[in-house]
Amino acid sequence: MSDTTNALIALIDQRLSDIITRLHHGGDCPPAQQLRLEGLCEAAVLIGALSPEELCQRFEQRYLAITGHTVEASYGDRWRSFYSFPTLPLFAEPAPVYPTRSQPTP
Repeated sequence: MSDTTNALIALIDQRLSDIITRLHHGGDCPPAQQLRLEGLCEAAVLIGALSPEELCQRFEQRYLAITGHTVEASYGDRWRSFYSFPTLPLFAEPAPVYPTRSQPTP
């Protein structure tokens, strides 16, 4: 592999780890960052650096290593049916919503 290809794969791995870690610790992932990562994944496939299956395996391995559970445990065993390549299921937990005032009385 060329230095450029290795750099692309390293960048994908780093961004993937950063996003999963941030989400696992309760942070957020701006959509633009996820879209950039997905674009890099697509570019890696287009230049033949990695296959979609290899990228999926890298995602699953990092997800397990960082969160301690599988992607299937979080998104179900059919997650790949809902998130076709290069889309990744990277979402922050929904924030709890509390009423700002009591309910009006009738």
